[in-house]
Amino acid sequence: MSQPFQWGTVEAAQQIRTGRISAREYLRALLERIERVDPALQAWARLAGDRAAAEAARCDEEAARGSWRGPLHGVPIAIKDNLDTAALETNGGTDLLAGNIPSEDSEPVRRLCAAGAIVLGKTAMTAFAAMDPAPTRNPWNGGHTPGGSSSGSAAAVAAQMCSAALGSQTAGSVLRPAAYCGVVGLKPTYDAVSRKGLLPCAWSMDHIGAIARDIHDVELVFTVLAGSDRKCRDGDAAPPVVGIPDRGFEAADPEVMSAFKRALEVLTDAGVRVVPVRLPGGFEALAAAGIIIMYAEMAAFHRDRLRRRAAEFPPRLRVLVEAGLQISAADYVNAQRIRSIESVELSRVLDAVTTLLTPTTSTPAPPGQSNTGDWRFNLPFSASGHPAITLPCGFAKSGLPVGMQAVAAHAREDRLFALGRLFQERSGWHEHRAPLTNSGVH
Repeated sequence: MSQPFQWGTVEAAQQIRTGRISAREYLRALLERIERVDPALQAWARLAGDRAAAEAARCDEEAARGSWRGPLHGVPIAIKDNLDTAALETNGGTDLLAGNIPSEDSEPVRRLCAAGAIVLGKTAMTAFAAMDPAPTRNPWNGGHTPGGSSSGSAAAVAAQMCSAALGSQTAGSVLRPAAYCGVVGLKPTYDAVSRKGLLPCAWSMDHIGAIARDIHDVELVFTVLAGSDRKCRDGDAAPPVVGIPDRGFEAADPEVMSAFKRALEVLTDAGVRVVPVRLPGGFEALAAAGIIIMYAEMAAFHRDRLRRRAAEFPPRLRVLVEAGLQISAADYVNAQRIRSIESVELSRVLDAVTTLLTPTTSTPAPPGQSNTGDWRFNLPFSASGHPAITLPCGFAKSGLPVGMQAVAAHAREDRLFALGRLFQERSGWHEHRAPLTNSGVH
């Protein structure tokens, strides 16, 4: 019989609703797991133990009266440290914002809590969601990065310290760490989830996403986050048609491509039609425009703070901001023009298939902590705002996980969930759990 800390979000919610476990008992199981595992992994920036305990007690009292807030009643969720949490510090992974105590929850957190979720704590992240790494270790092997910038969110979920976590993505900051940690990660359509209360990295490219170990859990969290802002659709009734890009795989190492090809075989055996697709001629220009936009907007946000506190800036962030300050208004506007044109061209490709498939990352998680990984397979779809998901699809010889990225047309997260459910049922890769034996956990 599984332990409570091993449950996914859907299962935990069901167990609480049926009275098989109380919210307080479930929270206690997670906190005990965190106490044992996190000293080695360092996925958490800070826990909200007392606050969570009080909230769990309220959930149990409401349940005893037959009152249920929503589908996440009594389920603790981890929150990336760039999303405001009322009365709980939000510092964006940097001492520059130490002591920043928001007066109210960000909109994503508010929606989770309205659905009955409990804030378990804030997860570690790269400084201001850029490239200065968090202290977090990869649960599969502590000598490798968990990815960034949603480092702690992915590691906490993979190490079964929580069933789900919020992350954010500007280039590849949900999908990459989720793939490196062997879990499911969703970057929804741009603006599908409110960014109110998010500490920005780049305003026009920031997305709020979700990380969990199971596609059903990610789908549930997204449904709560999107709420009435998004009309939910059912996946297409016709058999899926997935497209494989005509280029861009040169950077992927052989083990990643081997796992990706095996994943395609699983889908083909399940009745999915796999077809080649020609990417727009300006696809590479879309990615280049995204980098210019990201650095320019990052510089705009940090400019005044850099002038006042340059000596305190994380070193890599400082380099990025200084580079962004050199981008002219004309270059920024031209990048936005290219982005707009090429996003439309990419939409034409995505309208012709159910999803587009690529590896999520070019390699498994790199060794060391300083390199948070390669975003090249994720960035174009962050720039275009199309929804994307990563699904565990195998392992390298090193034992590190490999992920498959699926991308869909705008507002068609339902297609990603349908494909994810099918692949999950046929492959079972999502059931593998990080052993933690190489991560210093005893």
